[in-house]
Amino acid sequence: MLIALGTLGAAFAGGYVLARRIDNFSIVDIAWSYAFGALAAFYAVAGPGWTFRRALLAILIVLWSLRLGTHLARRIVRHHPTEDGRYRELRKSWAGDFQAKMCWFFQMQAASVVLLGVTFLPSCFNATPGFHPLEWAGTTLWLIAIGGEALADAQLAAFGREPKNRGQVCSV
Repeated sequence: MLIALGTLGAAFAGGYVLARRIDNFSIVDIAWSYAFGALAAFYAVAGPGWTFRRALLAILIVLWSLRLGTHLARRIVRHHPTEDGRYRELRKSWAGDFQAKMCWFFQMQAASVVLLGVTFLPSCFNATPGFHPLEWAGTTLWLIAIGGEALADAQLAAFGREPKNRGQVCSV
């Protein structure tokens, strides 16, 4: 976990430098999303557990990470240089010390990935061959969820393409 924390801390520091350069801190959302895939792949490669379990875990998390990160990247790039409203609000509330607090914020995002990623470790350390029924159920749930997320993304994109919906919140 310390290697993961150090590596992600360095990666998020690089993200912070990029965010300052382009003056858009929304990119932390992209970094956060992709970091889960990187962490899962690292744990799957480094873990001593059953190879197929580690591979399945990595595949599921990397695919989720890529879907979410790419969805966010498209949205952020499309709206650049306009920053997400959350970060515009932080600029106001952290006005006197914004850069230092954002640097810390990026590091806390890295730490949150490692903390939440602790849940990957039991699978990566489980050497018992074969999948447990709960693992099959979890994989099925993942398939349903990722399908639902992809459908929701497509519906939101279709809503946004309609000129009458510009600036509106999708509630249908």
